[in-house]
Amino acid sequence: QKMAHAASAAERTKPDSDSAAEAAACARAARVVLKDVQDNTCEAADAKLKEVESRESALQEREEALERSVSEREGQLSEHQEEIEAALRQLQETQQLYAKMDGFVKEKRQTLLEQAQRDPHPGLYNKTSAKSRVKELLRMPGGDVSHAMLIIDVDNFKTINDRYGHLCGDAVLVAFSARLKALFRTAAVVA
Repeated sequence: QKMAHAASAAERTKPDSDSAAEAAACARAARVVLKDVQDNTCEAADAKLKEVESRESALQEREEALERSVSEREGQLSEHQEEIEAALRQLQETQQLYAKMDGFVKEKRQTLLEQAQRDPHPGLYNKTSAKSRVKELLRMPGGDVSHAMLIIDVDNFKTINDRYGHLCGDAVLVAFSARLKALFRTAAVVA
């Protein structure tokens, strides 16, 4: 713009013919330079514009590639999430089953222990269990605690078995053991 302004100023001032010719040549040169500058500026601007468009295109392609990659990863994650959730459900079912079985095993163990320690018909401790329980009671600290042991015999029990049969004899033992258990506290060993 300054050159164009200088060229137009030079054309307006024509003091003499040499100066005028010189000013006209100078103005023509200024116009040529101005045109070159404008052409170069346009070319440079076009080059910059093409560079910006190229970068913008590359960025857009990169963005699309990233979106595809994210979409693929989300799909993979979704597949893995479903597998994980299925495995968790299976684990919870297994834990519930294990808890049920553990309770069942504990209950059965207690039942078997009681069956092993007691005679089936009268429900009293058998000889081996009675010895073990008595030893436990005697080992317990207690200082002033006294213990007593009673041995009770049912008179003529063999006659009941022989005359009325073993089922009747078992019924007598069950009734007798129930009365004994009722007489003693729960900590007592009735065998």
